Amino acid sequence: MKHYPDIKPCPFCGGFAKLEPKSKTYIKGEFAYVTYVRCVACNSHGRRVTLGEDIHKSRLIAIQNWNRRV
Repeated sequence: MKHYPDIKPCPFCGGFAKLEPKSKTYIKGEFAYVTYVRCVACNSHGRRVTLGEDIHKSRLIAIQNWNRRV
């Protein structure tokens, strides 16, 4: 199992945020994963990350994007 950085609390409400490993999809005939981080308290979310077959890299980028938010 891959180790990911800790996900920081929501910058809006301070609530618990978690990784949403959304769905597998096809974009222009290519397989891709879509994932993002979402606050379970206020439902705000970070930018969706869509990458090819590398689910671990897309999860890592989603967490990094969320943790950089002010």
